[in-house]
Amino acid sequence: MSILISLMASVLALFSCGEEGEPIESDTIELVNEDHADHQDDTLIFKDIIPFSVDTCDKTSIEDWDNFLGIPYGASEFALDSILGNTNGATYMNDSMNFVMYYREVPGAPISVWTSAKTARVEIIYLEVTGIEPYFQSDIDSVVTRYNIPECDAQWLGMTEKEVIEKMGEPRKSNETELKQDVIKTIMYDAEDFSKSVSFIFYKSQDYKCSAISVNWFY
Repeated sequence: MSILISLMASVLALFSCGEEGEPIESDTIELVNEDHADHQDDTLIFKDIIPFSVDTCDKTSIEDWDNFLGIPYGASEFALDSILGNTNGATYMNDSMNFVMYYREVPGAPISVWTSAKTARVEIIYLEVTGIEPYFQSDIDSVVTRYNIPECDAQWLGMTEKEVIEKMGEPRKSNETELKQDVIKTIMYDAEDFSKSVSFIFYKSQDYKCSAISVNWFY
């Protein structure tokens, strides 16, 4: 549980809305993918990838979150190009435990994917819509179109907290914090085996509509 809380704290601190709609970054070192590839274990074979099908990706409980944005649980970072396309940059975090890949073709709805620097497996997927009305819905439409986001994932963006709970059930935890004269509500769900968790984030400045989703996978 402490691992989950630490990861979520890192995600919220790192990717909360910035003044110009860009994620706030921790101390990082800019690296190119060729440098990162040198750190991989070429003998590693992934045996736990859960196949993704857009026809069966609907989510009604935390147990269903074994895919997000077309990325399946257990996927390697080297599969991301075929799913999301080219990145707009990548960094090592300052502890070198994670490699973070950014997808920013839609400025108002950046996507970040954290992978393990040791295994290359996807560990965290974070999508945030940063704009307020009248741009909020247009940013959602743009990111859904640009990254071909399935309806089973796109539907959560813009939901109220009540609507999310009606579909997902009562969350394990919820909290409310203040940041830069804004108020942020977060509700969190964990799988029973702690293999996955998901957090939904609502900003007062966006009328408490769900504008950010963090999916965390553990192996």
